[in-house]
Amino acid sequence: MRRRDVFLSATAAGAAALLPAAAGSRGPRPYTERYLGRTIRIGTDTPHGVPHVTIDGRELQLMRMAQDAYQSPLCHYGFDRTPLEAARRAVRRLRGARLLPVPPVRAWKGPVVPPGLTPPTRPYLRKNHLAMTAQERQRFVHAVLETKRRGTYDALVAVHVMVNSHDYIHRNHGRRTAHLTPSLLPWHRQFLLHFEQALRAIDPGVTLPYWDWTSDRDPRSPLWADDFLGGDGRPGDRQVTTGPFARRNGWRLAVEVRPTGHDVPWANGYYTQDDRDFLTRALRPPGALSTARQLAAVLDLPVYDCAPWNHLSGETAPYRSFRNHLEGYAKFPWERDWGKLHGSAHVFVGGHMDFLASPNDPVFFLHHCFVDKIWADWQRRHPGVPHYLPLEPTGGVPGLHTPLAPWYTMTPADLLDHTRFYRYDA
Repeated sequence: MRRRDVFLSATAAGAAALLPAAAGSRGPRPYTERYLGRTIRIGTDTPHGVPHVTIDGRELQLMRMAQDAYQSPLCHYGFDRTPLEAARRAVRRLRGARLLPVPPVRAWKGPVVPPGLTPPTRPYLRKNHLAMTAQERQRFVHAVLETKRRGTYDALVAVHVMVNSHDYIHRNHGRRTAHLTPSLLPWHRQFLLHFEQALRAIDPGVTLPYWDWTSDRDPRSPLWADDFLGGDGRPGDRQVTTGPFARRNGWRLAVEVRPTGHDVPWANGYYTQDDRDFLTRALRPPGALSTARQLAAVLDLPVYDCAPWNHLSGETAPYRSFRNHLEGYAKFPWERDWGKLHGSAHVFVGGHMDFLASPNDPVFFLHHCFVDKIWADWQRRHPGVPHYLPLEPTGGVPGLHTPLAPWYTMTPADLLDHTRFYRYDA
């Protein structure tokens, strides 16, 4: 494997560092340690009192969820209890790569997939993958492989990389379109429709299945069978070696987190530049997944979203952010860990699902299909409330009638009613 260049940076967010050093009269002292051959330094010398974390002199700025929950760009779906733990995990993810300086932020370019979405003559059915017949599974896999051969699949991965990179950089302020924002759900609904339309252009009988991770939690589930999505990654490099999406069976990654083609150059290396061309997974124990009880509590929330319209929405009573609880950045006091529901499935699968290029793993689409179903279930349960907020653009967050980037062809209002396209089996 070639040496990889990695850039770590994001807009700073957090409070005073939880340091393993004694606090003096001026607060916690700067802390430095050598870890796996790298130098980690945590200080308190930022203008706003945010812990200043560096690895070998390059800045690692963290997103702070609470006093005991920090997230770094290299661990997009994982949380650590202290800045030091986050820095150590980032070092482990670097695996010898060096850090690069901050590249300039540039404007988005045009869409990299055809923007048109045409509703079918009659709505089609999306099923739980466990209800699919052997033939339906085979046809789905064949269609996915064909989208890869035609280049559509990798174009969609590139879109997700571009948008996710931009959203993470601007998570506290500025334009956010698909993550850490109310438009998470309509944006991904449109994203899935683009993929589903590509599948159905190949085989009109194919629709997206969903993976209900509140009940289908066994690593031996048919989801991971050799004739469907394939199994866990092997020890060491975590390469998936079984099933149709193994490298030895022809599934090679063309878009890691080094975007190609029409994508924005500054996203190169924003999280990690990985020159491996094979899919990786690291399945966790079933306890990493959220439960039916957690889902039921979120479905009971009567408000779609609330200020500040980011990863902090709904973190305190009365928890008015169905979206942020579903996305996984908010939790109830009785919940033990951060990163539930949407986030927990990414963590459970691990490997590529941990990063912004997560659509490289086809399970991404089954996972987000279930997230979309949860939004549809919530809409039916709460018919008398706004199904999207804010109504007007607020602080860079799309309003109800804001065209969603990078396509600019549909607004959240256009995407509220999914039944023009599809319905779910239950």
